[in-house]
Amino acid sequence: NKNVRHACNRTIGNILTGTDENTAKCVDLGILEKYHTVLVNYCPLSMMSPHYQSEAPQAKSAINKERKEICWSISNIAAGPHEHKLLIEKNGLFPILCTYLAYGTNDVQREALWAISNATCDSHKLIIDPLVTKYKLTECMATYLRSRDSRHLKNTHLMVAIECIDNILECGNAHLVEGDNNPYLVSFEEDGLLDWLEEMQANDNLDDQIFEKVAGIVEKYWNGNDGSNDRLDSNDRLDYGLNNNQNTNDINQEMQNSYYRNNNNNNNSNHNTPQSN
Repeated sequence: NKNVRHACNRTIGNILTGTDENTAKCVDLGILEKYHTVLVNYCPLSMMSPHYQSEAPQAKSAINKERKEICWSISNIAAGPHEHKLLIEKNGLFPILCTYLAYGTNDVQREALWAISNATCDSHKLIIDPLVTKYKLTECMATYLRSRDSRHLKNTHLMVAIECIDNILECGNAHLVEGDNNPYLVSFEEDGLLDWLEEMQANDNLDDQIFEKVAGIVEKYWNGNDGSNDRLDSNDRLDYGLNNNQNTNDINQEMQNSYYRNNNNNNNSNHNTPQSN
């Protein structure tokens, strides 16, 4: 019964915003397996097709609400220890999250983004490599960021996406053999994420903090001092001195709001607060 599932999702989601012990208990009791079962059996991906027509529009709305709440709960688990992130992978939730990121409704996309970004926060190869190579995360991220509605993303969500991008590339750099190139750079270039980053640099209205983060990523991974990657000619490099009058403190404040957990134990364990109905 969808009403029972809604009540259960909300209750468990609230528990997951509590202590690390509460989160671990839910994981130990198999909540990730249950989430996979619900998303596959009651919120099938076929219903995300633009050609899908529900007989009752409210039914489609209820499905999206359930997706959103489950993604919100997964994001809390993904911000926990590495073992929990591996269980998200083991229970087949990453491909679903990537699909939601690319093709979900706006609110579902945002929660999927938080979940994926939290999962990548320690730049661990066992998490990031399947996300990129098996589940096409860079392609899904590009689809999300280049969608019409992404132009109206809050600075907070832009920063979460950019942090995720940085986490992926940092993982690629961390596992290089001397003389090799970052294995994820090709995916970024082919899927259009490098072009998107360069477009962000050229945006005069971009917040200073976001601009500096984007510029740092492009400089570190494509315009390095070693000259190993000349994706941009020195004469074509974008201006790093753009200024604007936006207050970057807004982003700092938002990044500490109800979406991120408070990192009290140096284990990336940041608890989200409950969402409103």
